[in-house]
Amino acid sequence: GNISLTENTSSIVLDWPVNASGTVDLTSSNGSISGDGTSTVDVLGTTLTATAATGIDLDTTITTLSASVTGTGDIVIDETNDLTLTTVSAASGDVTITSSSGSILDDENNSTYISATNITLTASSGNIGSFQTSPLSYDGFIDVALGTGALTATAGGNVCIGEIAKSEVKTSVYTISSTGAAVVGLFNFAGDLTIDDDDFNSIDDYIMLGSVQDVTINNPVINTSDVTQTVEILAYR
Repeated sequence: GNISLTENTSSIVLDWPVNASGTVDLTSSNGSISGDGTSTVDVLGTTLTATAATGIDLDTTITTLSASVTGTGDIVIDETNDLTLTTVSAASGDVTITSSSGSILDDENNSTYISATNITLTASSGNIGSFQTSPLSYDGFIDVALGTGALTATAGGNVCIGEIAKSEVKTSVYTISSTGAAVVGLFNFAGDLTIDDDDFNSIDDYIMLGSVQDVTINNPVINTSDVTQTVEILAYR
């Protein structure tokens, strides 16, 4: 079944795991939502919807996440398996999502995205986002609206990030890396892309950089000593 819990005056602290066969809805209107402070899984279920005023920090075993912090506070999610993201929003804080043994995936709905000052995504054994070549589709890219900070995305496989709110994306602000054979992609769906550092130069596999406006190359992208590297730069102006 489903579990729903609303706290209107203080924080929610889960001293015992919340275990549902269906959805879990947690709301703390004036506080935070957190677990017991250990690595024990706090929430088990299918979809977790969490809304708090001052922060969310949970260990999960779920399939889909929707999370929102309306005031000042961070969202920290440690997931055990594959995790599909819908809307994940920290109004005045950071978002950190880790999958210990799976992938972090997009729901392929362009109206949902991650928004935060800083965004950190880690899937050491899986992918972050996805990319489809036939037919060509960017729907699997993780949609983000990065604030004034930086994005770091590290995976064992593919890493595909799409910015949806900036008029200019500078690659120095988006650190994207993979430890395995992978597609590494960064696309600005809202404006220009400027390659202003050489981080992509060290990636061995398939690099895809693009925008809906202009692409400006100020630093080298291709490692001339690496014959296995493929680079694709796209400007849909």
